[in-house]
Amino acid sequence: MNSRFSTLLMAACLCAATLLGGCGSLETGGGGAPAGPVSQSAGPAPAPVATAAEEISAEFAPDQVLVKFRLGLRAAEGGVEALGRQTGLSLRTAQPLEPIPGAFLVELEGGANPLDAAEQLSAQPQVEWAEPNYRWTSSEVIPAEPSFSELWGLKNTGQTIQGVAGTSGADIKATYAWDSLLGSSSIVVAVIDTGVDYNHPDLAANMWINIDEIPGNGVDDDSNGVIDDRCGMRAVDGDGTVTGDPMDDHYHGTHVAGTIAALSNGSGVVGVAPGVRIMACKFLDSTGSGWTSDAVLAVNYAVQNGAQLSNNSWGGGGYSQALYDAIQAASTQNHMFVAAAGNANRNTDSSPEYPAGYALNNVLSVGASTNKDAKASFSNYGSSSVDLFAPGDKILSTVPGNQYGYLSGTSMASPHVTGAVALIYSYFPGITCTEARTRLINGVDYKSAFDNKCVADGRLNARGALLNASDFKAPANLDAVPVSTSQVQITWQDRASQETGYELWRKMVTATTTTGYTKIQLAANTTSYLDTGLYPGTRYYYKVRAQMGTTYSAFSNQDNATTQGPQPPGPNAPSNLAFTKTLLSDGRTQIVLTWSDNASDDTGAQVQRTTGTSTATSKLKGSNKTTYSYKTATADSYTFKVRAYNLFNFSAYSNTVTVTVP
Repeated sequence: MNSRFSTLLMAACLCAATLLGGCGSLETGGGGAPAGPVSQSAGPAPAPVATAAEEISAEFAPDQVLVKFRLGLRAAEGGVEALGRQTGLSLRTAQPLEPIPGAFLVELEGGANPLDAAEQLSAQPQVEWAEPNYRWTSSEVIPAEPSFSELWGLKNTGQTIQGVAGTSGADIKATYAWDSLLGSSSIVVAVIDTGVDYNHPDLAANMWINIDEIPGNGVDDDSNGVIDDRCGMRAVDGDGTVTGDPMDDHYHGTHVAGTIAALSNGSGVVGVAPGVRIMACKFLDSTGSGWTSDAVLAVNYAVQNGAQLSNNSWGGGGYSQALYDAIQAASTQNHMFVAAAGNANRNTDSSPEYPAGYALNNVLSVGASTNKDAKASFSNYGSSSVDLFAPGDKILSTVPGNQYGYLSGTSMASPHVTGAVALIYSYFPGITCTEARTRLINGVDYKSAFDNKCVADGRLNARGALLNASDFKAPANLDAVPVSTSQVQITWQDRASQETGYELWRKMVTATTTTGYTKIQLAANTTSYLDTGLYPGTRYYYKVRAQMGTTYSAFSNQDNATTQGPQPPGPNAPSNLAFTKTLLSDGRTQIVLTWSDNASDDTGAQVQRTTGTSTATSKLKGSNKTTYSYKTATADSYTFKVRAYNLFNFSAYSNTVTVTVP
């Protein structure tokens, strides 16, 4: 039977598009087709967007430098204060900079500029290097397209789209994936759909070109059976006729193509993989529907002409063995067939939707998510029949006539995944469909909204798919519950199948102390752990990851628990705080504080300095602290007090002293 397929847009009013010319907008009625052209200059000017090429000044801690001594760790331990006297800087060792021998994190006092201080310290003969303590951020590439802020599926900052506020981070992490690559021009994606407006300024330069075909001469130059197929094919009549002009006379295919590979050219929108090429394979007509026979022709054309993958945002035609066979044949050429899961809000485990429902290793079925990381109300789902979810609600992309519009449907979710697969194929030449599928499934952002709604239990993460080198999923649903004054029960969901063990990470947080993580090694298939020997009334944080040899999954969610009972008290307070002051040869005044240490369990002291309405504190790590030095050139009245601390709490403050400078 030659079944009829159609685009997987939302029916009735949900099928409506919003067309954007520049930043203007026009809502259509419920008929689904976009309205007439909209002026490109309409609407307010877009907010400026930073580009990757813009220079960003480095940020650093205002009161710290990193210093490495030439003489090694032992000689350097007592060298920071001497270095301060040598340079006139007020320096205090904060902690060794492990694992670098002889390197320290050093706190600057007295308001010195870290850049100037680092330069001055580097000039000293005993210093190998000194530098500010720079702040680093994760790498991402933000394109300059004026409508990028509306592409919530690529980067969601919580922006409002068509009146609906989003959830920050509910996106596919495209900007982080682009830190690796934008896609290779050797990767060809077939858009099997209503055609593509190959003249659209955001698509023209990214169209696949059949270099063996001379356009417009009426001759099948490359002898592939299609005349003048310069950038794709057209088969819409159901009679086996194939021609060479895939121009979109609907809008659906152009919208899909833009999500996959719209150019990063500083205008309009940008696709998930803006460096790859689009092959237009038109089998859906101007009404958005087409025949099985033409779908088979489109799939075969795509494979025979070198497309490594295809997007298939259509369905509803019933099970077709002919189409199944065509897709199965494509799998022998390592061709990935990405398909929309359907818009009937039904469980496709029991009520399949085709072609997304074909149980083939090269078929990926994609459900639609919202900008709040929820399942779109219309999207089909299935714990075994839908592979993963991706943004598919209120998606802005290209439409014919140099325009842009919003559409919703699993039709819009599928091209997000297709673009991610194109990035995977670009980054890992020769990767198989099965391996690419594993990367996608394991790299998702796990979300409870998709739990048991798809194979991956999550939403597409393009960066995660590129980074994920393992064949197992991260643990999920970690829960930490205190059960006594010294015990916490931790449980989690085992989502891996090939792990060799688990690594549970724990850290302690108190008013005075945040420890590093302690790693607890556990056996494979472990789903719970009773953590014992803990302090009472103390908060502990936990996260867990699966391990396979030397490879690790992503971490689970993090949870915390506070053990029962009162927390141990702070140490006894210091007393007898006193001071001396000395005028130095450089004009500064040195204030030396001394006090009595009355604690037996202290791990440090904290000095508070107040000048007018300004208050600063300095931590002195280590037990039995009884002295502190401060140098200043600023004439003022300085009030000091000191308190001890242990692992859990601070003591009361000592008496106060006030020092007038000069």
